[in-house]
Amino acid sequence: MNNQELLGQLQKAGITTTNTGGLLGAQQANHFINTTVSQSSFLKQMRVETGIDTTRDLDFVGVGNRLLHAPVEDTAPDDNKLKSINTGRRSLTPVEVMLPYNISIKYLEENIERENVESTINSLFAKQFSNDLLDLALNGNTKVDADNPDYGFLKITDSFINHLLSDPNHLIVEKGDSSDWKDQLFPQMYKMLPNKYKSNPGQLSFLVSFDDEDQYRLQLANRESQLGDVYLTENVRAMYKGIPVEPVPYLQPGTAMLTNKKNLAAGFGRDVTVYKMANPRARRIEYTITAKVDFNYVLTDLLVVCM
Repeated sequence: MNNQELLGQLQKAGITTTNTGGLLGAQQANHFINTTVSQSSFLKQMRVETGIDTTRDLDFVGVGNRLLHAPVEDTAPDDNKLKSINTGRRSLTPVEVMLPYNISIKYLEENIERENVESTINSLFAKQFSNDLLDLALNGNTKVDADNPDYGFLKITDSFINHLLSDPNHLIVEKGDSSDWKDQLFPQMYKMLPNKYKSNPGQLSFLVSFDDEDQYRLQLANRESQLGDVYLTENVRAMYKGIPVEPVPYLQPGTAMLTNKKNLAAGFGRDVTVYKMANPRARRIEYTITAKVDFNYVLTDLLVVCM
């Protein structure tokens, strides 16, 4: 097959070799972000902020408790008895990330009879982009050692947990050598969570690794009851005090979070670029996607971490 025949077959299969690229329009950028987020069931449940220029504040306002007073006629409450609202501010400052990938012309030659092969391949890389974002949200560390083999990836931005470690009001359970989630670690995490969040356990989640979710199921099964057997024989969600215990990809074994998933935020910058370049000498088509992302949480006291 000569070059002209190959180009004709590629175009017939919906594969273009024209060099394209540049800044996506606002509608296209939002579509790209929505597509990326929709690839991950976990990202879809988080708070997602888009169109960020440089920084966006995650404002929140709360109030204290026992604000009621027994009034005294013609007397205002003393200033030291007044409680103001609680305010806080965390922010998202997206930084640039790049996803470069190549499709070999040889691969395209072998698959040109399939319809929309390029679209299928692009969907796979969109899924990978989504997976990498979740990995970064859970493991990113701007202070990672330069000799770490994944330094280039991990240093991009900080994970939720690394943000929490620099928060002076953080809520952290020291795991130590314990692996007893049922009787030690989950109870400690639950006890540390403020009571005001416990009235709606269905809105909370224990987020754990797949290994630790398996460990918890085994601990429940050791109860030697019919309910304990269910956790090993059926695909039912494990719970603690009515709170789902959910395994999350890329969360490291031994680390767990207790929070409302809407308390976790992902931020995307306003600009997204997609470039496509045919490189006949190297016999490949090169794609480069750039975007800006960041991660943070909103309420400090609604995030308990065990590590």
